[in-house]
Amino acid sequence: MIYILESISMNKTILALILLCSLVACVGKRQELVSPEPQELALAEIQELVDPAFVYRDGITYLAESTEPLTAHISKRNKYSRLSETYTVKEGKREGLYRLFWEDGQLLQEGNYLNGQYAGMWRRWYRNGRLEYERDFVNGKREGWTREWDENGTLRIEMKLINGERVLIRFFDKNGQVKE
Repeated sequence: MIYILESISMNKTILALILLCSLVACVGKRQELVSPEPQELALAEIQELVDPAFVYRDGITYLAESTEPLTAHISKRNKYSRLSETYTVKEGKREGLYRLFWEDGQLLQEGNYLNGQYAGMWRRWYRNGRLEYERDFVNGKREGWTREWDENGTLRIEMKLINGERVLIRFFDKNGQVKE
């Protein structure tokens, strides 16, 4: 797996080690890491990394061989060089918009992270492009509305959670009418 990294702050020794490792093997998936402000980076800060480039300790993401939490934008590519996943890591935790793509490049899932936890509305789509579900999250836990559709686009389930307790659930028939 190949990684391209544009990072705001990294130890020069680690950069040299990473560059050396990148010259040894370059096979498989491609993963790009782009800092939040790539226009401010020197060309020397762009490196290719060989998997495994990241380590995870206590819920924090680090660049391998580093003690400093990672801050970068990550873009992964599939074997066809199509975008497969994008997200940002800030001080070692996922932050902001997350997107996952089907192998053909069509959007599969989208949502946001706040301080490493699910936040707000998360959505997932079927291969045919129709919405599969949408779920609200607060502090990493499902809270608020959840709706699920079948592959034809018919609403099947609607549920509301308050403080983790289900306060409403409705099931719908194949015509989208509430089941009694």
